[in-house]
Amino acid sequence: MTGRNVQTTLLHAMANGRHWRISDLESLSGLARRQITRGCMKLIASGFVRRISTGRYCLTKSGIAASQSGLEITSRPLVPQCGSSGSNVRQGAWNAMRMGGVFTVNALLLATSGIWVNECGARSSLHQYCRALSLGGYLALLPGREPGTSPYSSGFYRYRLINDTGEHAPTYMPGRKRFFDHNLNKEVEVVPCK
Repeated sequence: MTGRNVQTTLLHAMANGRHWRISDLESLSGLARRQITRGCMKLIASGFVRRISTGRYCLTKSGIAASQSGLEITSRPLVPQCGSSGSNVRQGAWNAMRMGGVFTVNALLLATSGIWVNECGARSSLHQYCRALSLGGYLALLPGREPGTSPYSSGFYRYRLINDTGEHAPTYMPGRKRFFDHNLNKEVEVVPCK
């Protein structure tokens, strides 16, 4: 891997559009498993890669086009935008949520690690966004918590995406207690808990 970062190396290694296992990418690119996993997570947040199943990835249409055009990814991932669809962190988090499965805010922070500048600000923003998404009917707050990292931690909330309306992240408007869903082109009301 001379002169290219991990994301660019993976993007061009996966150029033929087939489904790739991590072991295949290891032998093809010369990267370590951890580098491949983190690079794929960042490419997913950028909208260039899609996870097929555990340890299997493929390029999206935009990923194939980017690979064919010879795109060199800089240290900051490219996140698809839709007008004023919200911050890059929230769009990256939305892309990670759409991969399916149960997630925590910490998992979203890891998935968007190349986007945010201030970890505390990103963590706070994602907590607020996940809370609003759950009140808006996009996320389910699951019972039980994932164990925390501190001995005194009560653990991390676990969420699951239940209303995937499309690729663009809904924009939360806290003053109006509503979301604007760019995929449906309409506003969605947030119903407060009682």
